[in-house]
Amino acid sequence: PPLPARPTSCEGMDLALVNVMSRCSVRPSAGEGECCPFHRRGMHLRKRLAQLQSLPCLMTFRSDFVGQCHNCGLLICREHVDTDSSQEVGQCFACKGEVELK
Repeated sequence: PPLPARPTSCEGMDLALVNVMSRCSVRPSAGEGECCPFHRRGMHLRKRLAQLQSLPCLMTFRSDFVGQCHNCGLLICREHVDTDSSQEVGQCFACKGEVELK
């Protein structure tokens, strides 16, 4: 697909990250950031992101998106859309904003 019209907002990225954090199950460990499930998951996510950053460049990395939220700018991927439907407009899974589907 062509590049999105605009960058995802910080708020959109926050919503996406909190969505990912809410789907992860992590084991408690004694240490900093273990005060609550939110900060525990954030600490583990930070560690995983650092690990991913250490990988070699992946020039072919891209999102298989079918639309972009007009509100927060998140890219909406195929797995978040009913592919049997002929909808032209969808809803952002994070902020519930309108998404024009391609």
